[in-house]
Amino acid sequence: MSDPVLVIARARVLPAERERFIAAAHDCIAATRREQGCLGYDICENLADPGHFISVESWEKRADVDR
Repeated sequence: MSDPVLVIARARVLPAERERFIAAAHDCIAATRREQGCLGYDICENLADPGHFISVESWEKRADVDR
């Protein structure tokens, strides 16, 4: 078995769009976690810098990410 693939992304969200982003993120997380090869997917907001989000995805292999 190969090492898992990690995907890390950052997003800066305007204050007026924060709640809409969070709602969309919940839907995206739920759908992505059901995809083949997904080991985990979470999005966190920086408490010291509201509106700054980090997502971390873990996949079994690169082909799963590419799909």
